[in-house]
Amino acid sequence: MEPSNVGTTGADLTNAAAASAAGIANAVATGDATGTLTASAGTPTSAWLILLLAGVLEVGMALGIRSSDGFTKLWPSVAAVAFGAASMYLLSLALRVIPAGVGYAVWTGIGALGVMLVGVTVLKEPATVWRFVCAALIVAGVAGLHAGARGH
Repeated sequence: MEPSNVGTTGADLTNAAAASAAGIANAVATGDATGTLTASAGTPTSAWLILLLAGVLEVGMALGIRSSDGFTKLWPSVAAVAFGAASMYLLSLALRVIPAGVGYAVWTGIGALGVMLVGVTVLKEPATVWRFVCAALIVAGVAGLHAGARGH
């Protein structure tokens, strides 16, 4: 493959990943599987589903960055950028409905916990008690922010 084609292929992959994520977000937000993008995250339940998907894509971004070897490997780098762009786009949709502090905390919590769990289960990173205690503290912190935003 010629170097000039590599950039085009990478851009096409990035655009396709972002378009796919946008189509999924729209289907979740509107219940419409046609993939037509709307300007709203819809109902609060839809916004939470979109936020969940954004968090999962953030895990993909982090794993892509890890695999890119400092952005020196093309396809893991392209995947990281595509996942990151799609994740942030979906986060922006969810934040139209969900309070920003809560939404951002949930998004980063999903990313942190997801990467830690993939690290332990797939990448064979250490599964120490301390790591799981800290993961539980992340969950407790996010739950506290959510409860505080609801006035509890």
